[in-house]
Amino acid sequence: MVTTMLMAAVAVALGAAGWWGAHPPQILAGGYGFESSRDPGQTFWTSLVHSQSDGAEEVVITGLAPRIQTDTSGAAVDYLICVLNTEVLADEGVGGFMFGGRDRDVDHYCSRTRPAIGSTLHLRADPPEEIIVGITPTRHGRIVIADHRIAYTVGWQRGHATINVSTKLRSPQQP
Repeated sequence: MVTTMLMAAVAVALGAAGWWGAHPPQILAGGYGFESSRDPGQTFWTSLVHSQSDGAEEVVITGLAPRIQTDTSGAAVDYLICVLNTEVLADEGVGGFMFGGRDRDVDHYCSRTRPAIGSTLHLRADPPEEIIVGITPTRHGRIVIADHRIAYTVGWQRGHATINVSTKLRSPQQP
């Protein structure tokens, strides 16, 4: 009987540890949508995860991918971590990277960038960091992104979430 109780206690402890390991703190909150246009080769940039998001203070991004509903523009999708330029933010009275920016805005609002996948995102850091996404059509057409799927780790915990940022980007034919 003691052996059975000990085995049951070990099984419960292992189950709880397994559940805890598979359920790290969420790092995302809210969402929004955009409609815009860009010529082929011009990138549309927007913020995905803000520096003041809820959850763990540091997460390692292990995967990011758009959930594309349609793409006739042959768009490339890139994810970066933007270390925000606090002087620019203070001068302009804004709290983070803009929504729907261009390449020049990345250079303006980010003091530096690095690829998001494989990097550590420091939430609530000083200077603040955000995950931004760039969508670049390669030809005339349209791309509709429903949301973005993120995989990450917090310590040895692994998690995944959906970032509810939808984008409709068209690259119209020139007259």
